[in-house]
Amino acid sequence: MRKIAKLAAASLLLAMAASPAMAFKSPLYVYAYTYYTDASKTTVAGYSSDICWEFEGRVWVQTFQHQTPYYDAEISHECRVGGPL
Repeated sequence: MRKIAKLAAASLLLAMAASPAMAFKSPLYVYAYTYYTDASKTTVAGYSSDICWEFEGRVWVQTFQHQTPYYDAEISHECRVGGPL
C-alpha cells in the first residue's frame, strides 16, 4: 500500500512540474547599495546599483563586487522585459 501511495505522489509531483504554472519564474530585482566604511555604518563610502539587461526577450541582473563588507541594499525596481516597473 505504501509503495502505491509513493508512486501516486511521485506521479502527481511530476505532473505539477510539467504544468505551465510551474514555468513561472520569480521576479528579478535591481538593488541600490549604500556602502559604509565600518560596521557601525556612520560614514558613507559610496553608492552603486545593479544593472538590468534585456536581450531577445530575456532579462538578467548584473551585480558588481561590493566595495566594502558594510552596506545596505534596497530594492530599486523589478527587472523585466519591456522595462522596469
